Amino acid sequence: MKIIVIDGQVLHSGNMDGIHRFMIEILSRLDRMIEGSSELELHLVHSNTDDIKNLTLKNIKVVALDSSKGRYHMKLVPEYVKQVGGIYCSMSNDAIRLSGSIFTIMDLIPINKQFKYPFKAKLRMRLTYMAMKKFHRRIVTISEESKKDIVNLLGIKEDHIDIVPCGHEHMDAIGSDDSIFETDSRIVKGGYYYAVGNQYPYKNYRWVVEAAKYNKDAVFVVAGGKLNISEDIGLAGDNIIYVGRVSDEVNRSLMEGAKAFIHPSKLEGFGIPPMEALYLGTPAIVSSASCLPEIYGDTVHYIDPDDAKVNLDDLLKEPVESPEKLFEKYNWDKAARDWLNIFKSM
Repeated sequence: MKIIVIDGQVLHSGNMDGIHRFMIEILSRLDRMIEGSSELELHLVHSNTDDIKNLTLKNIKVVALDSSKGRYHMKLVPEYVKQVGGIYCSMSNDAIRLSGSIFTIMDLIPINKQFKYPFKAKLRMRLTYMAMKKFHRRIVTISEESKKDIVNLLGIKEDHIDIVPCGHEHMDAIGSDDSIFETDSRIVKGGYYYAVGNQYPYKNYRWVVEAAKYNKDAVFVVAGGKLNISEDIGLAGDNIIYVGRVSDEVNRSLMEGAKAFIHPSKLEGFGIPPMEALYLGTPAIVSSASCLPEIYGDTVHYIDPDDAKVNLDDLLKEPVESPEKLFEKYNWDKAARDWLNIFKSM
């Protein structure tokens, strides 16, 4: 019996960011796929400081490691992997110093020279990537663009890297919450542009601020975590409404009700939100940078991330292709099968 030990520590958080979404959608499907398997056993480990959130498993064994007995990644996880004779797998940009491991690198944004990350965070990620390079057996990433970065910036061999993209079907399980439309009279269905995400510089939400100045008659709604930055997007202009962090249900309602969804990011590993918007039938306006043209092809309206002087209403009049083939190519069921094949090949 082959045992894969998957690191589930990040699932303690209830925040549904890209990594959490990726892991929950993959693990929930793997849980069904391995039912009755006689060749593969999956263990999901985490520290016993909190429960795994947003995930219920029947066939994957969930193991809480006693955090009072040592440091989680330095001691507890390696000892458990050795104890069960398993192979370590991280799906969340984490690493341990154990040869023959499977590591996932969503992107290399923390060490990209274009954007200033906090020194400690950048140092931690550099050390993590060094460990991945030394101790990996396979590296998994989510786009061709990220794979190129891993080869060029980390020097990892191309044939050691697998690409497992993201999907869209999670939107089927998320209901709508229209209460957001009662909070501000300016938020009217079909009458605003919508953007969501954290406000790190690489997400480029200054583009939205500048676009709002240029499109003065348009309304822009922005959701997501707020950073301690001087250029507070919530105070940028009368036609920008900053609603802060929102639930999945409110996010769905805002996406469905938008004239178009805007994703101006300069760097991405994949970029799930435009896929969500397209799946809900909302046009997407997407940056022409990073992996986004690779993923979205001719199904979206592209903007220059360095030039916000765009008439958005005119841009939306330009023809785009149907996203149906996009949904066939990028889905969580296919991604989970790819992960299963990686595990079986180890």
